[in-house]
Amino acid sequence: MSMESRSPERVPQSQGTGVGRPPGWRRFLLPQTGLGRWATGLFIAFVILMVIQSALVMSRDGEDREDETFFDNLPLAALILVVGALAIGAGAVAAIAIIKKRERALPVFLILLFGLFALMFAVGEMVGHE
Repeated sequence: MSMESRSPERVPQSQGTGVGRPPGWRRFLLPQTGLGRWATGLFIAFVILMVIQSALVMSRDGEDREDETFFDNLPLAALILVVGALAIGAGAVAAIAIIKKRERALPVFLILLFGLFALMFAVGEMVGHE
């Protein structure tokens, strides 16, 4: 037997093996790192819980709430705090993904901006306003 018959069959480059970098549009639109995917998942959880929280607030329409404080309705207050923490956490994870892991997907940058906005809103609410 000759050496040629024993050598493994080579796969032409045009067929691809599934290994390597994805096409440019996919790198731009889909997170490529684990932290980028985590930031996206946290943001999706934020959106889902925000919709639930908005539905709960709208279902209370008509109730007298003039002298009610934030923690008078504890389940709703806890949900609002979790929603805020998810937004800020998604932004923090997005920042780490961009800085440490060199994530370049557009949604991760948008999540970072949204997280910064949520952080500014939370600080503004804690500091107070006139």
